[in-house]
Amino acid sequence: MTTASDRSKPNNERVYGLVNVALFLATSYSDSLSNGSCDEINSDVVDGFLPVSNACGQQGMSYQGTANSDFREGNFYRQGDVPPVVCSPGDEKYACDVDLNMRARARSPPVVSSRSGSGDAPGPFYCGPKTDYNGFTGHWSFEDNKEIFQSAKQNRLGRTDVQGGSVPIKGTCAYGKLNYYLGKRAADEGRQAMFPDIDFCRNPGAICHDKHPDLKWIVGFFRWITEVQEYDVGDFNYMKQLRKYVDDGFKDSDFIDSVSGIVSQGCHTPPCIEGAQFPREEKRANFVKVLKMLGFSVP
Repeated sequence: MTTASDRSKPNNERVYGLVNVALFLATSYSDSLSNGSCDEINSDVVDGFLPVSNACGQQGMSYQGTANSDFREGNFYRQGDVPPVVCSPGDEKYACDVDLNMRARARSPPVVSSRSGSGDAPGPFYCGPKTDYNGFTGHWSFEDNKEIFQSAKQNRLGRTDVQGGSVPIKGTCAYGKLNYYLGKRAADEGRQAMFPDIDFCRNPGAICHDKHPDLKWIVGFFRWITEVQEYDVGDFNYMKQLRKYVDDGFKDSDFIDSVSGIVSQGCHTPPCIEGAQFPREEKRANFVKVLKMLGFSVP
């Protein structure tokens, strides 16, 4: 059992490392494993409906955008209520080009989303050119167990289409970095690649394919290292706050909220946009549970 005296020791890198791992595991459970799904699940209810256009962005985020001019600070841009997920200045070379003709479909969620409030899981996200669905998308109906096209239903950013949408992880920069370091682009440019046969920009669904069962975890670790551990926006530096949280005896639950917000909504002060859903108590409970499983005494 790790005690308070252990946590107060200077330079206790072991404890910092274990708490970092606990945050990763708890976040993975909250955002993916609890639903039994590798792919992102449609869960952002807008004006009483579950828009299919959530494939292009949930909780106020826009998963498209590549230009440096779209960037403000951190990994996610905020301009009013429209934050495209883009590369930071100097990282533009990593970004995937938005392919408006891409067709992709996530796998069907195997279990019910705990936040859907329904007895069924929503249909899987998909993307494709506007000509595939008469120019607009509708909403998912749990009663009819299908998408309803009677009228266009906007996501939180006003999108009524899924042209160039994204499926498992979020944004052109995240997919682009995967491709640059681990995928086909690395191989094509003469660098060692773990997955030289996968073009993550053209085939994002490969992350959840049975051909590479460990890939979803590798991608999760990669995102945690490149986006969470390096997060430094305003007065919040993840590594400094992690150490402070441990040194202060695991008492600041706001730190858990901040980390969950970075992963799920792109900022450390969730909810990051008015109306966005943030299951605060659920995420806190999952983190405390993992900490206790790792042998920590949590107040």
